[in-house]
This record gives sequence, C-alpha cells and structure tokens, in this order.
Amino acid sequence: MCVAKMFIRSAGVAVVRTGETPKILLMRRCLPTYAGKTKIYGWELPKGKVLQGEKAKEVAVAKLQKETGVINVKPENLHYIHSSTYDMNEYLPAAEGENQKKVPATKSVEYFGYKVETPEIDLSLRDKETARVEWYTPKEAKDLRYRNSEVPAIVRSAFGWVASINRKDKKMKEKKQEKEEKQKKSEEEEQKKSEEVEQKQSEEKKE
Repeated sequence: MCVAKMFIRSAGVAVVRTGETPKILLMRRCLPTYAGKTKIYGWELPKGKVLQGEKAKEVAVAKLQKETGVINVKPENLHYIHSSTYDMNEYLPAAEGENQKKVPATKSVEYFGYKVETPEIDLSLRDKETARVEWYTPKEAKDLRYRNSEVPAIVRSAFGWVASINRKDKKMKEKKQEKEEKQKKSEEEEQKKSEEVEQKQSEEKKE
C-alpha cells in the first residue's frame, strides 16, 4: 500500500548571550526509546512543530520557554538565521498495545536568532524531558556531540549573525564618535575665532 508523504514544519531558536565572549544556549533531551528505556540525546537547539494556523516565531518562543526555562522573549525580537529541509521517517501515534507506524516525511525547519545580555530564566517551567541546558562559546561548541548533523551549521549561523551585528554596532559607534569629534573640533575653532575677534576689538579700543 502506498503511503502519502507527510510534510512537517518546525521552528527553533538559537539564544546567544552577548559579552566579551558570546555564548549559545544548547540543550539535551532525555526521551524514551522504542525498547522501553530512556536515552539522553546529543546537544541541540529548542524547537517544535508548527501546526496549521500557528506562527513560526510564536512556536519558537513557546518551545524555548518550555524546554530551557528562558522567559520574557517576544516573537518580534527573533531574527531569521537559518533553514533546512530534509527527508526523514515520522512515527505516528499508536493505540495501546500496538506498534508505532513509520511513514516517510519531508521536514522543513526554520531557525531564529535571539540576542540577549542577561536572559531571564525560570527553571520551574522547564520540561522534564530536558536533561541538561548549558551555555557554550564558539570554541567549546565545536567539540560537542550533536543530536543531528544540521545543528553545527545553525550554531555557526547564530554566532555569525551576532558577530555581524557587533561589527555593525561598532562601525556605527565609530562613526558617531568621529562625528562628535568633528563637531567638537568645529566648536573649538569657532570659539577660538570668536576670542580672537574680541581680543582684536579690545586692542582697537585701547588705541
């Protein structure tokens, strides 16, 4: 029997804590296996399925809170950084006593970046399936064991996105400083000219 291919849409978020050395928030899940045991999977980013009628950014924010405890993140503050589409097998829910059915599916995942100096975290909101949550620098993140092959590229995209923002901010700051210095120099020159005129007028009166 031919089974129609499913299409699954997901959304995730990469939170980067800024500072002298940026750090990204990664998590590991502890999930039941089909053999009835539990397994701690490799490092990944919080993400979840986007159902019909849902918005990707809102799903990403909800999953971020549920899986890591990071709160007070507004969807409008998320920025697109990466997307991927790949074929996979999806397991359908099964009735009690029955085996889960595996069907072919195409999955599309959209990732957003969120930059923050000091994240707000409420550990009481964290899902029981979340085994660990840690912050890693770019150097540390290179050596981690990830749950799937797409995660390292997303991590690099997130750090690259923040680095790009920092370069733009630095350039804007330098331009602003340069403008302020020119303005100050111009005002000093005007002041000097004014003082010279006043001094000359004073000397003429004395004559």
